[in-house]
Amino acid sequence: MSAGLLTLRIDQGADFKRTLRITDENASPVNITGWVFSGKMRRNFNATTSSSFSFNVLDQITNTGEVEWTMSASLTTSLVVNTNVTNYAARYTEYVYDVEAVLPSTEIFRVVEGQIFVYPEVTHA
Repeated sequence: MSAGLLTLRIDQGADFKRTLRITDENASPVNITGWVFSGKMRRNFNATTSSSFSFNVLDQITNTGEVEWTMSASLTTSLVVNTNVTNYAARYTEYVYDVEAVLPSTEIFRVVEGQIFVYPEVTHA
């Protein structure tokens, strides 16, 4: 499988939650029982600091191929954003990310990758 490409938006200080649906080459959902997911975001590919996502594989009988992908508001609050922006349209800070899966066979593959635009929070303490 090759990784999908997906651009995301995260609002600083808000919960991030998406559902990924893993499908085969025929777009049929794949049973992902036993798969372990991990994913990180960084300011750039060489950055030494990162923020991790959480994953929860959903019931594979009722939600075949689906995994919940989250980051809590407490973690999105800690994301570094550029707050010295005078152009409202350019107020986001760019990050890169990827999500990988480890199958029961120990095979590792990248599920999805792309850019994340993090928008600064105004309503904070």
